[in-house]
Amino acid sequence: MASVEEQELAGIGQRYLLKTNQGDSLIIIVRDSGGVELYRQPPDSEQSDCVATLDSDEARLVAAIIGRTIYRSESIERLGRYGMA
Repeated sequence: MASVEEQELAGIGQRYLLKTNQGDSLIIIVRDSGGVELYRQPPDSEQSDCVATLDSDEARLVAAIIGRTIYRSESIERLGRYGMA
């Protein structure tokens, strides 16, 4: 089972470290300013690579997709016409 560690980053926001079942680490930094940074750290590595830097709207969209709250069999472009993407 995956595990999550949380750490407060003073003056920056929150850092979440998710260790996956495959051994990767996903580091999510949620900034007080609203942005989110995603990092991936391969197994047996001390270095993490920035995967994406998202603004708050992009982060909410990614969260909705991953959480399957907007999953539909229709394309994202088509959903955008209805204000769902």
